[in-house]
Amino acid sequence: MKQFGVDISKWQSNFNFTQAKKEGVKFVILRGAYTTSKDTSFEKHYKNAKKAGLNVGCYIYSMATSTAKAKEEANYMIKNVLKGKQFELPIYFDIEDKVQKKLSKKTNTAIVKAFCDTLEKAGYWVGIYSSKSFFTDYLNDKELQKYAHWVAQWSKKCTYKGNDGVLGMWQFGGETNLIRTTKVSNCNPVDQNYMLVDYPSKIKAKGLNGFSKQAAKPIKTTKPVSKPVATTSYYKKCAKKHVSFVDGLNSIGVNSKFSNRSKIARKNGIKVYIGSASQNTKLLNLLKQGKLKK
Repeated sequence: MKQFGVDISKWQSNFNFTQAKKEGVKFVILRGAYTTSKDTSFEKHYKNAKKAGLNVGCYIYSMATSTAKAKEEANYMIKNVLKGKQFELPIYFDIEDKVQKKLSKKTNTAIVKAFCDTLEKAGYWVGIYSSKSFFTDYLNDKELQKYAHWVAQWSKKCTYKGNDGVLGMWQFGGETNLIRTTKVSNCNPVDQNYMLVDYPSKIKAKGLNGFSKQAAKPIKTTKPVSKPVATTSYYKKCAKKHVSFVDGLNSIGVNSKFSNRSKIARKNGIKVYIGSASQNTKLLNLLKQGKLKK
């Protein structure tokens, strides 16, 4: 899949979500916080995005330089930004600042894990946002493949390589955009993205990000219609003294005319009844035994 969406913050404080939807925007990722300060436009953006019927995700711009600070940022997000809300898209940890570029890959990787694990334990589908170069040069990315990746690469094609399904979001443009105009709705420039994984369905199915877990749809079973059991009825026995089939039928009060004898014969395995001695003898013996089918 490939759906078009945007990510915005207080720098697009008057963003018109209804107009954006008309222009093809399917989702929006909102900045929830800058480290441990709430984005001043977050609440308004969240309300208006939901009102417009857009799927919503959230991110925090991190300044963490230690695992302790990363956990502090995570807990701040949970208590002050995410609580009481529902997000159809992941909650992203934006790690890209110059303070983190001074750290080792090992430290940055530990910081990401600390944040993501804290959110996961709180019931959120978590992801990592950064540029393709940051994933390569400042993180041990092989250790982070369990988390959703949102990769910024302002190009005509995203060349990030990860495990299947890891690249779920591609930011293809911002101030530079080689695919479309930098303007969306009433704002310019606006960061623009393609969603490559159906996060809304997955998140709702798992009951994460404020949603209740969806009960499995009951499998409709159709009870087999029982066919009526075919019952075979027989003519009552005639006395053994009778020597003809006609006499035997007459003795038990059954029509012995040729047309009726033909019907009886067909029901007892004689397809073409001509009234021969052998046919009548067979039918008479069945009648005497009480085995002549009606």
